[in-house]
Amino acid sequence: MFLRLSYLGLVIVLIFFLAGCNSDTKNSDILWFEEATSFLEGLALVKVANRYGYLATNGKYIVEPRFEDASPFAEGLAAVKVKNKWGFIDKTGKVVIKPEYDRVFSFAEESACISVGGKWGFIDKTGKTMIPPQFDNAFPFSENLAPITVGDWQTGKWGFIDKTGKYVIQPQYDDAAPFSDGLACVRIGDWQTGKSGYIDTKGTMVIQPQFEFGFAFTAGFAKVRSEGKYGFIKKNGEMIIPPQFDSTGAFEEGYASIERNGKSGFIDKTGVVTIHPQFDEVSSFQEGLASVKLKDKWGFVDTNGKMIVKPKFDWVGGFRLGIANIKSKEKCGFINTSGKMIIQPQFDEVIGFSDVGLAAVKVSDKWAYIDKDGKFLKRFK
Repeated sequence: MFLRLSYLGLVIVLIFFLAGCNSDTKNSDILWFEEATSFLEGLALVKVANRYGYLATNGKYIVEPRFEDASPFAEGLAAVKVKNKWGFIDKTGKVVIKPEYDRVFSFAEESACISVGGKWGFIDKTGKTMIPPQFDNAFPFSENLAPITVGDWQTGKWGFIDKTGKYVIQPQYDDAAPFSDGLACVRIGDWQTGKSGYIDTKGTMVIQPQFEFGFAFTAGFAKVRSEGKYGFIKKNGEMIIPPQFDSTGAFEEGYASIERNGKSGFIDKTGVVTIHPQFDEVSSFQEGLASVKLKDKWGFVDTNGKMIVKPKFDWVGGFRLGIANIKSKEKCGFINTSGKMIIQPQFDEVIGFSDVGLAAVKVSDKWAYIDKDGKFLKRFK
């Protein structure tokens, strides 16, 4: 009898010991944050005690939280806010461009768009002024040209400058988007009655303004709207897929989502309907799978339309690194490409896995990071 009681007591102690070991969220070594982002360029932007800093994948602060506001790293530099002014730091936390700007964009093509006194200009990575602030609006360089305006949003005209500040395309358009695939969508007229077309990098109108709306070219195709319907054009202006859909997504992995009469499916780049519109909602293909919604539940199909993961989740994200985040009964977890639950739903919010193999997860009002085994990232020692 004594031996049996002793054995029972040992089992109970062991159960409590193991339970304590598995209560990872209570581990004091886990790093918790007020805000957290995905890892970009090897670092994550996090907020602690109302200050922003940067974390490495090993749990070590590369830049201690000390900034009023900040943005993720881009081209090796990150915008940070000090005493209500913006500057830039490098990955050691060194201030390489003094905080003296009212507003900034992240670096792109070795330059950053900055604002002082309501005017926009550009600086290089040393902080040297490339183009003095002089424009009423501006966006970062894309394909060596930046869209700018002279005049306010309502009455100003858009044009494009090069990296010396010289006008390559004079301000003349009522709206303009950055260059993509060698072409930029521009608009003549207002948003109600105007038309959109496309110019090349010399300013030649290669596709005449004729569309109600135009979108950026990606992989040689651009989505356009005409008479309330969406289709796709090629860079020579050829209407490769005539406007016929109520809405479309951009082409991803060779397929674009379409909606017709309240149901969604997919087409290929020739316009052939590869997956008949039958779903309530869909998202783009990622890693060969697309999320689809039926009767308020989400699942995944492959490019042939075969249901790989049956619709059973309240919400899903796209696949990355073979893992997708899902939501079930108000909690978030993760599945693999066969639909197997690899990390049980237990989080209030999640941001999917980044290329470094870590995902941001929220428990109550705090954020942390987990690896693909569901283990929490702990502070560096």
